[in-house]
Amino acid sequence: MNRLTLDAAGYGDLWAGSDATFALATLSLEKKDRNRLDWTMEQFNDQQLKALAAWSWPR
Repeated sequence: MNRLTLDAAGYGDLWAGSDATFALATLSLEKKDRNRLDWTMEQFNDQQLKALAAWSWPR
């Protein structure tokens, strides 16, 4: 296991139970971008839409 899975301040603590759509599209690890619901698909540029699509499953 790596440190992030053991550390309470790891990514799980930041994202657990939160919407990460905006952060995934903008490749942000900022706490302010978790659970953001004040966005629309139209505001994302092509690069951000591709980044968001890369997180979808199945590909």
